Amino acid sequence: MSLLRRSFFTLLFFVPVLAALAAAEKTGPLPDNPNLIEPGRRLYTYLYELSRSDATTGKLISGHWFQSSFSPGKIHTFQVEEALEIRRHTGKWVGLLDGWICPDFVAESEPDPIAGAMWYDDMIPEYVLWWRNGGIVHADATFAAPLADRYAPRLEKGLKVDVASVLTPGTPANRRWRAICDRMSVFFKGLEAQNVPVVFRPFTEAYLAHFWYSNAPRKLGNEGFIRLYRDLHDYLTLEKKCNNILWEFQGGKADPHYPGDAYVDVYGSRSEYVAWKIGPFQKQGDDDIPQGNAELGDYGVSKRADQAGKPRISWLTWVETIKRQCPRLAFYITWNKEWGPTKRVGPDDTYCDYDRGYDALIAHDYVLTRDEISVTPKPPALTDGVAADRWIVSRGRWSFDATAAQVDAADEGRVLYGNTDWTDYAVQATVAVPANGESGILGRCASTNIFYHLAVSVEGVTLYRRHNHKLDKLGTWAHTFRAGEDCTLKLDFRGDRLEGYVDLGAGAEKRISVNDDRIPCGCVGLRAVGTAASFTNIQVVP
Repeated sequence: MSLLRRSFFTLLFFVPVLAALAAAEKTGPLPDNPNLIEPGRRLYTYLYELSRSDATTGKLISGHWFQSSFSPGKIHTFQVEEALEIRRHTGKWVGLLDGWICPDFVAESEPDPIAGAMWYDDMIPEYVLWWRNGGIVHADATFAAPLADRYAPRLEKGLKVDVASVLTPGTPANRRWRAICDRMSVFFKGLEAQNVPVVFRPFTEAYLAHFWYSNAPRKLGNEGFIRLYRDLHDYLTLEKKCNNILWEFQGGKADPHYPGDAYVDVYGSRSEYVAWKIGPFQKQGDDDIPQGNAELGDYGVSKRADQAGKPRISWLTWVETIKRQCPRLAFYITWNKEWGPTKRVGPDDTYCDYDRGYDALIAHDYVLTRDEISVTPKPPALTDGVAADRWIVSRGRWSFDATAAQVDAADEGRVLYGNTDWTDYAVQATVAVPANGESGILGRCASTNIFYHLAVSVEGVTLYRRHNHKLDKLGTWAHTFRAGEDCTLKLDFRGDRLEGYVDLGAGAEKRISVNDDRIPCGCVGLRAVGTAASFTNIQVVP
């Protein structure tokens, strides 16, 4: 199935209950990795307890796909503008963030999937921010075929991968396969260092014949797929010691390519439904909704569906049907290329009516959003102090203590702190005016790449907005500063009113005032571009 046709729901067979944290002391199954980090065990227990409920006492966790691990400038670059737009319209964040960490649709002009599509500089801090704000983290992976002479995003007709060659140490195919695995381990180890667990689904849609790793007889077959799955599992878990993974197998226990209970924490049927390995496997019938590999284009959001004359389904009818017919479902992952950075918003970056009721689905009382998930503690309410160990580094080399944050000179240094649900507040910090470049404070950081920025340089102060990977100038105050003089910047948010203050020692004076409602909420941060910087007097106040 091509990317243009790959818009579907993935649904898991466990339903939330509110007593999940207390359930940690109950007897239950163990994850397949005995060395799983504590937050991963907590997540595993939480999800296990959810699966013991039913639709009358539980809820359906909302999830969304936020593009892939391509570097900036690529069409599928990982970003969460979609989540922000849903938050703007419903007042809620979806509960689960999903992204591809090794997509196979690498352009032939960039045949190296590691250089072209395994870029985690944005994904890792974004996932850390998401987890620390109460969300669940999910990752998918398809893989370019590791051939003896090259990587192949899509195999030529009739070409078959020799799994023995891929798994035999020292062969050209094995070296390419291990290069993919090694690069993937960077993603997991980066999150493990921040105590973030990941529900990981490798070999997405292995039951479909067009993937080189498919269990189809003309591809790897059942035995070949099992060997490959187990190899990836053991290499990441035992060799690379990635101890923050909950392994998800897309297929049921009855499937002939099921790799075994020792390799799976979560399993699902071919119709995208997923269940805990210890729970009764429930295979959905053809009359269930959604049917089979339910494509969003068939169910209400795709322009292609309109062009084909396909009917649009009511999302409220859809969720009520799930409650009635599939009471053990626990979360869905929605995604569609038309929701991406090039199609998701209009030419003026405004919100598109893509959903015909999707916002109502998020607001449905049966749907669980991020603020309702209780698997990890959320950041505290607004405070006039900051904790040195709670910063999230997005760019650059930073150091922190109780009174200051420092960044080495680099192209860019960026760091975040706090709760992405903060709305109206003021953030301030004191920084020396740089001789070159600019430095300043961030506010309403809805993600690591969506924020407002008040920056000072020797030429004055500028207020920026970063959104859709673009940095737009909203206002300026021209002033000639002396390099090295201390400057206290304050950025105040009240509704859609943004005000920038500058204090050179004689008191804060308002220098920039604009109206902008693109980013309604977010945490705070610091940023320096083209310069080293030291920030003191960092405060966040209501």
